[in-house]
Amino acid sequence: MAKRIHSPEFKAEVALAAMTGNKTLAELASIYDLHPVQVCQWKKQFAKRLPELFKNSDLNSNQDGGDDLMRQVGRLKAANDALKDEIEWQKKTLQLQPRDLAVFPGTRSSNYFTAAPV
Repeated sequence: MAKRIHSPEFKAEVALAAMTGNKTLAELASIYDLHPVQVCQWKKQFAKRLPELFKNSDLNSNQDGGDDLMRQVGRLKAANDALKDEIEWQKKTLQLQPRDLAVFPGTRSSNYFTAAPV
């Protein structure tokens, strides 16, 4: 019998199916026409190399996304400062007192009860 060469994509598909655990190794071996030991070996290789994938991508994503994040933080800080200045200007222009800024002027009970004329 000739030795079969499988593509990396096929190996990844089989290993991923084995990692999900929806089917047993024997069932997967039957579906993909492989020996169960081969499925188990690919699953172990997949599990062993998976952390390497995330190590490399974390470094790249932090370097690439850091500049964009800092620009966005700068824009948000500038907008926040502008809004603070606008609020202060409104307070000075309108000369509002803290009591004028209350949501319910007066006592709370006056909002619910009005005296009936006698």
